Amino acid sequence: MLRINESKSASQAKWYYTQGLSAEGEYYSRDQAQQDVEAQWHGQTAHRMGLQGVVDQEDFYALADHRNPQTDEPLTPRKSDQRRVGYDFTFDVPKSVSVYWARTRDERVVQLFHEAVQETMAEIETSMQTRVRRNGESRDRTTGNMVWASFTHYTARPVDGQIDPQLHQHNFVFNATWDEKEQRYKAGQFGDLKRNAPYFQAAANARLAGKLRQHGFQTVRTEHGFELAGFTDGMKDVFSRRTQQIEQQAASLGIHHAEDKAQLGAKGRERKRDDVSLAELKQDWDSRLTDREWKAFLSQASGGGGEAVKPVTERQAVEHALAHKFAGQSVASERDVLKPALEFGIGSVSVEGLKAELAAHADVLSVTTEDRTLLTTRRVLAEERRMVEFAREGRGTVTPLVENSLTLRPPADDPAFSWKPDQKAALQHALSSTDRVVAIRGAAGTGKSTVLAEYIHQLESHGLTAVAVAPSTTARDELKLLGVDAHTVAKFVQSDELQSQLQQKVLIVDEAGRWRHAQHVTLFDVARERECPGAAGGRRSSTRQSVALQLVQQAGIRPAEITHITRQKPRDYREAVELLSHGTPTQTQEGFDRLNAMGVVHEVEDDERYQLLADSILGSQPARRSRAANAKKVLVVSPTHAEADRTTGVIGTLPGSPGIWMTQKRRCCG
Repeated sequence: MLRINESKSASQAKWYYTQGLSAEGEYYSRDQAQQDVEAQWHGQTAHRMGLQGVVDQEDFYALADHRNPQTDEPLTPRKSDQRRVGYDFTFDVPKSVSVYWARTRDERVVQLFHEAVQETMAEIETSMQTRVRRNGESRDRTTGNMVWASFTHYTARPVDGQIDPQLHQHNFVFNATWDEKEQRYKAGQFGDLKRNAPYFQAAANARLAGKLRQHGFQTVRTEHGFELAGFTDGMKDVFSRRTQQIEQQAASLGIHHAEDKAQLGAKGRERKRDDVSLAELKQDWDSRLTDREWKAFLSQASGGGGEAVKPVTERQAVEHALAHKFAGQSVASERDVLKPALEFGIGSVSVEGLKAELAAHADVLSVTTEDRTLLTTRRVLAEERRMVEFAREGRGTVTPLVENSLTLRPPADDPAFSWKPDQKAALQHALSSTDRVVAIRGAAGTGKSTVLAEYIHQLESHGLTAVAVAPSTTARDELKLLGVDAHTVAKFVQSDELQSQLQQKVLIVDEAGRWRHAQHVTLFDVARERECPGAAGGRRSSTRQSVALQLVQQAGIRPAEITHITRQKPRDYREAVELLSHGTPTQTQEGFDRLNAMGVVHEVEDDERYQLLADSILGSQPARRSRAANAKKVLVVSPTHAEADRTTGVIGTLPGSPGIWMTQKRRCCG
């Protein structure tokens, strides 16, 4: 596992060095002969600064204060204590590796882990960037150099006073990089490094597994990593008290995601112990398994049980990754493709070998920018060409349903409804088009469902039948309420029977932005084969435009746009939301300015905001005796899974909580 945690101030970084990173008084010391891998300087920036060998407190503190340790000069003009000092990149080995080391004290394990991590950190270093804000420029530039201090630790936090073995390494990367172009030190940009953390974790795991197998160890692949052969789930439980404690706490709070569990673990942990000797720890660890269990595990892990995993070639790993990644999208970064390849071939493949195989693959096409390499395949391009050709060939081939102005009815549940000009224009566009493919785009709250219901009514009044496909059961059920035959896309693309019923019917593709690439391809092929008189592109469900909508525009099909937001009733609030929905920097800023002027935006720091939000939700609920099916519900929108977990965790534990409903894509409390 790789965890990346920010250090937000010099005082925090110094405290972390003393209380968390430094071995003195915190972790039991190993033999002095191995001190060379326990606290070391690394990186090209470190070399430039003259930092090498063992990390000492004086140099660490100087960098925390943003001073060059050799010259004592400020690295950048900003000197405030309240500035980002750096990030701690913490790598863990699989539990079986920690347990093997705890029993055998095999120094090869620590050395191989150290090599795997530092090779991965060197790869991370090549992607280091800094901001460029000179001469009107506004971009990030790759510098390819960092300074970091590595600290190797061997135990987990105590649980009820007991300590588990946990070999891990902290790599504290300081917020400083040398910009060769400007000939000065500058703050680093860590955004891309954090976003690529899943790949770097997979790379470190693959490097360690490969090195262990080269030294005779046997490994078995797990869902996202590996374990040494012979290590059972029962053994893992015996040596994972801290993990079990965090899982229990997370379950009681309704927390499910790894990011938030890590934050929970950081807050609820016991202090480290400095009163336990190595002999006492080893006696405790040895007693947790029987001699028979130890013998079986050590024999299989060290290669005595024969080949534990069928080797995977780098070609096979790449083919697996391409099939996995490009089923859902048409373009992916090189690292997004390498991650599943590394996981699939772990123990058998190398990072460098996979990169070479991917570069030489005949079906892969790539383009390299300053900060990353993007990939697609010839197969994906051929599929996209088929979609473009279907849309292009269908232009001007369909008899329009309505050639004159439309007569629109109001929704049945709102007789006073007034159609907005853009809604009327979208319907006129869809019903009078002579193109086989018609696209309608609209942001949330613009009345797309109302437009779609009227479209279906107009089809039926002209003797046509519609079939709709949606990305989820919830979206399917919403379509069924409109009176249309609807199915989930997963079911539709796998059912020849449903596809055969599409003959001479209008196909409605709903919420196209949430579809996988392969699903778009199948639907376009089915529409071509069944000779649909009209294939209507459905609603846009997010700011991310679907691949299909992009392609039909390449074919010359102009989507009808619904932009007027109707969901927010107060005019000033609605206008602010409309500004935000357009997405340009100027309009976004103006939208937030209007919301701020209305007093509806409240900024609350740290954990206080979760409690305040929970109290606000409880205060908005009706009395419990009146909570029937039509009781008031409150929607809470969280930007990340971790935020959603923390919010629902607080709400769910409060007395009188109204309960929590959550969905996979949209997480709500109500």
